[in-house]
Amino acid sequence: MKNARIAVIAVLLLACAGQGARAQKHSFTFGVLWNAGARMNTSYSMMSKDIAKAFSLSQGIQLSNIYYSELERFHDDIAMRKLDFIYANTEDDFLMGIMYGYKPLATFSIFGKDRAAHCLYVRGDSGIEDLAALAGKRIVTYPHLTSYSLLRKLLNAAPEQTFSALFTGSDAYAMLDTLVSGNADALFLVETNIDFFKQVNPGPVKQIKKIACSEPMHFMPMMAAPEVPAECSTASMRFIRICSRTSL
Repeated sequence: MKNARIAVIAVLLLACAGQGARAQKHSFTFGVLWNAGARMNTSYSMMSKDIAKAFSLSQGIQLSNIYYSELERFHDDIAMRKLDFIYANTEDDFLMGIMYGYKPLATFSIFGKDRAAHCLYVRGDSGIEDLAALAGKRIVTYPHLTSYSLLRKLLNAAPEQTFSALFTGSDAYAMLDTLVSGNADALFLVETNIDFFKQVNPGPVKQIKKIACSEPMHFMPMMAAPEVPAECSTASMRFIRICSRTSL
């Protein structure tokens, strides 16, 4: 077990501070779902609690944190609009929020990055130096349309026509292990996952190298329900630096 301090800057477009007299509601719920595997979800759960605590203290309101491990329960609570603010790390959950009236509110800066690229990684001893050398190889990546589209654009070809096998997973630890163990030849992963591993599990990362990256994209946004008072969903930008202590 290791203790890791993860520095995160949350860019929160929330302006309840000094607006309490106008806002009819002073207690809010912040529902969070991350699909990143059990070990990383533990870290994200701690991080989301710290975000809620820091925001509550800075804004003078009550923001209670609900961390979801069950996708269906999270979607049910979105559909019933039980949550004032939500965050999830996939485009599917983002679209679910949009369907039920939630509006994008804020993005995050993680490890000093306001945006992050999906990058192709191979083992350092693989002999693979460029995209052309990936023909006929095996790759592991996320099971999301965004990842597929970015990979297709990077290759300038359909991934299924380039690789002999395409594996998918949402557990970044397991995906990295698939590459390092030789069960895949390439890994297409968000670069902030590698930044995370450099801090908490650097051994496997030392065995891989980056050969190409997509254009950087903003992280999935924090979203607000339509019922959230306007004072709390518009206006000024506030930066909150958070150090989250996690056990891995």
